[in-house]
Amino acid sequence: MQTPPTPPPPYLYAPILTEPEPVPSRGPIVLGVIATLIVAATSLAVLIYHAVASPEPSRVLIIRADRGWQNVQLTVEGGALSQPTTVSIDKLGNYIVPFFLWPGKYTLHVRNQGTEVYSKQFDLVNERSQELDLIAAGATTQPATAPATRSIPVTL
Repeated sequence: MQTPPTPPPPYLYAPILTEPEPVPSRGPIVLGVIATLIVAATSLAVLIYHAVASPEPSRVLIIRADRGWQNVQLTVEGGALSQPTTVSIDKLGNYIVPFFLWPGKYTLHVRNQGTEVYSKQFDLVNERSQELDLIAAGATTQPATAPATRSIPVTL
């Protein structure tokens, strides 16, 4: 005669008695959903307004150079710009720098180590784009004149 198997301990089968979580009332949930929808709709309306109301530049000034112009600064001023725009020529842009501008008359200043080495005016009122190849234009990264040096006579 065999003995019957021992039953498992009673704690494995005992139900866990806990208080049920209170169900949140419907009002705060509806209010949260409505507030989220209002914020999302307002954000979308602002984005659409800026996309429609903000004018995009319709002209482009393209400056070309080569590796000899590395780190030379280009500054465009005039036209509808409230302040001059300055960028450096680098390898990342393949030595090509585009300026997206509104119709107007602009001046390009090319500076190497703080000294202006080239300057040219552009009329972008009637033309949609203009290009300037600094090398073909005869520009150089060196100033046109060397800084003056004063010699001080030394008396012994």
